[in-house]
Amino acid sequence: MAKLTTAARKAMPPSEFALPARKGKGGKNMAGRGAFPLNNHAHDRAALQDAPHAEHAGDITRGQERTVERKARAKLGEKEPREPRSHAEFERLGR
Repeated sequence: MAKLTTAARKAMPPSEFALPARKGKGGKNMAGRGAFPLNNHAHDRAALQDAPHAEHAGDITRGQERTVERKARAKLGEKEPREPRSHAEFERLGR
């Protein structure tokens, strides 16, 4: 994966992150600039891979996981995977 230094991460605009920064007690910014940077192909792929793990660990909600997946897929130019509509389609897709 491409190296992302602390200085480069801090210089990234909030729009380059899948999730915005979180506020803690007293309005303090807990996550820095945001979570799941989407600044290049490698980080986009990593976000797709890591979001389910973060949701399972309880670090993010299911809705936040879907947001990360949606934004990462949009940056990669991928379409959302869809569920098969029939058993025949299910078998054709090899699921």
